[in-house]
Amino acid sequence: MILKSTKIALIRHGEPKQLGLLLGHTDIELSALGQQQLTNRFNGLRFDRIISSPLKRCAVVANSIAKERNIKLEIDEQIKEMNFGDWDGLSYDSLWQQTPSIGDFWQSPTTVTPPNGETLHEFQTRVNNWWKKLIMENKGDVVVVTHAGVIKQILAQLLTENKNIMTSSKINYAGKVNIEVTLDDDLNAWPVLVF
Repeated sequence: MILKSTKIALIRHGEPKQLGLLLGHTDIELSALGQQQLTNRFNGLRFDRIISSPLKRCAVVANSIAKERNIKLEIDEQIKEMNFGDWDGLSYDSLWQQTPSIGDFWQSPTTVTPPNGETLHEFQTRVNNWWKKLIMENKGDVVVVTHAGVIKQILAQLLTENKNIMTSSKINYAGKVNIEVTLDDDLNAWPVLVF
């Protein structure tokens, strides 16, 4: 039996220019600190591929790193943050005053959907389908620059459908999660979290 391993580093973007906002598809840039956080996260990383969300808070630094290392940047719409619809880009303070509120969503994300936004099921399906495709590719070690929600969903999938991980976990700005995927001859994937 021949085993092939791929290392996947999931990196959350750095601190955005504006704090206190619910950022899903809202496309704002990183603060100077956020740019430095994300740039620093690449120190010592070795990888063959870099994939990024198209949103500026991911793609700008990812593009800079890709150019610096002479690697083609792969932009993928499927790893955008959850679309929060009418809530997207609004302050958390104002979202607590709405009905349903952000608190309702955090407490019950499977039954409460942001107005005109993506359902949790739609988001999970999008991310899970992307993830399954990525782990089957085996095209070398990869860095994925994405969002907290995407990383949490991948972790939830890896942790056998823990339904509360989306609201009971926190990923720091520029946080990194390492996953090593081993494929056997039958193309069974064996992902392992590496901390």
